[in-house]
Amino acid sequence: MKLGIKEGDGMKKEKLVSEYINKLNQEQVPDKGLWAEEEVKELTDVIRALKNLDEPVCPKEGFEKQLSDMKNKKKSGKKHNIAPAFWGVAAAAAVFLGVFYLKDSLLPGANPVYAMEQAYEKANAYHGIVTVTSINGEGQRNTQAVREVWADKEGRYYVKELQGMEEGLITANNKKEKWQKKKEDNYISLYPSFPDNYSFTFEIGKEIKDVKEAEEVKEAEKVIIGGRQAVLYKVTPKGGESYRLWIDKKTGVPLKKLTATVNGIAYEIRYADIDYTNGIPKEYLSHGDLTGYVVNRNDSWQLCATLEEAENLSGFSSKLPELSDTSFSLIEIAANTGEKAIKLYYGLDGQDNKVAVVEKAALAKEETGRAVTGSIGSMKAEIITDAVAAGSVAVAEAGSIAAESLGQQADITSIRWQQKGREYQVLGNGSMDEINVFIKALTGSKAVLAKTKENIPQIKVDYDIKTEEETQKSVDAGHQPWRLDPAFVAQVFTSLLIYPEGITGDYPIPYEDFKMISKSGSSVEIQVDNKKSPVSKVYLKQLVRQDSTGIWTVVGYDKNKNYEKEK
Repeated sequence: MKLGIKEGDGMKKEKLVSEYINKLNQEQVPDKGLWAEEEVKELTDVIRALKNLDEPVCPKEGFEKQLSDMKNKKKSGKKHNIAPAFWGVAAAAAVFLGVFYLKDSLLPGANPVYAMEQAYEKANAYHGIVTVTSINGEGQRNTQAVREVWADKEGRYYVKELQGMEEGLITANNKKEKWQKKKEDNYISLYPSFPDNYSFTFEIGKEIKDVKEAEEVKEAEKVIIGGRQAVLYKVTPKGGESYRLWIDKKTGVPLKKLTATVNGIAYEIRYADIDYTNGIPKEYLSHGDLTGYVVNRNDSWQLCATLEEAENLSGFSSKLPELSDTSFSLIEIAANTGEKAIKLYYGLDGQDNKVAVVEKAALAKEETGRAVTGSIGSMKAEIITDAVAAGSVAVAEAGSIAAESLGQQADITSIRWQQKGREYQVLGNGSMDEINVFIKALTGSKAVLAKTKENIPQIKVDYDIKTEEETQKSVDAGHQPWRLDPAFVAQVFTSLLIYPEGITGDYPIPYEDFKMISKSGSSVEIQVDNKKSPVSKVYLKQLVRQDSTGIWTVVGYDKNKNYEKEK
């Protein structure tokens, strides 16, 4: 049976609702009455919720009479269903309280989107100090970055690293040009302003978008952050892990975020100070005079202060090596949008040894020249221990930053393999054991060279072990460093076969024609791809010391059947 009320009863309840709203606007407790009945109580609950969303905006004089007159004009009978009348009042109450209906954020606690959007829309830009802290499974905290942030709704931004791995680095975009600059290094990389996949950690516009698209948002508790009253929300994104977000109760500004734990690490990002402003200062929207700077307009890699930023730029999630039981620490992060790659640099405290881990979403079509075959568990690996070849790979495949970070040392080792649809590469200027620390962290196994049958040279070359020992001492003292590169040793040997009296000017056979085709322990075979060479293959061994500091000695060679002797 439908509930019907007399016209007088409807007006009476309408009056009670109006009085109820007036009491709330005057910050008074409404009197109890018919509003306690179920249908009216539901409406007053909604009104109280609407009241909590924003400060009241008082209507113009005569609003109630105008509303009543409009209602009377629409009457067509003496009896009416109560719902249309009361929902009409609810709509009027929403206008009366100065709020707008949003599908996902009508009630406080259900979704913070409304408050965040309203605060964001009222400002042209914002400025704050952001702290990024990592938290491991044991609760240990480590400050990753402290940065100053300026950003506006047009997509312009200025981010300066105050503390952390990239202290002093400035990343900015003025919608005409994007740049990364370090004043101390007199170095700047210039990029197109669009498209720009970079999104600094805890960018407010992105946070609003993520919360708005989340699968579920739940209010957890009310807390105090930096003297501000805040509301903690548990946000569950579609297809992702839940994270926590703290919103300023008064202003709707995001204050803090705690990410989900991934690979044993969670990140706490916090605005220690944040204010909405009219805009970004003009001096921050220009890189200024570049006189005296090294300008790079073709850098495909961009430095990042956090792994999250690198993942956003590259477009995929990286598998961070678990290195808690080692002395290595993360010292630099970079991302490549074009190649969809992430590069992580690690260093040993107090030492020059560095390792770069490169992860790519796409697989390489061709193998790198000068590599020898190896294995990592059941996976095939491409291993380069040829010093100069590995150094060139560091520049070509890991970028110029790799060569700088690794110190362009002569003993770089490169190991590359493919795993689960991705390509990995580890480069380092230390020992094979140090490289294998990272290989094992990523795969569970160590990289080993494939066992090959040692070939016997057609012509053996005699040597004197005492002479080699003295040469080793000379090299240890910094002389004849080329004896540490087997390809270079093979080049010198071949050149002296052509010109026994000595070499003047350039070598007759280019260095690029000497390629390592086999390596087993302390023995290597170098192939010579040149018809003007009297030899087709050179055999070398480390006779004195079998590590990266040991010299190479020619022990034999094969004749070149296609040798074309110069006339």
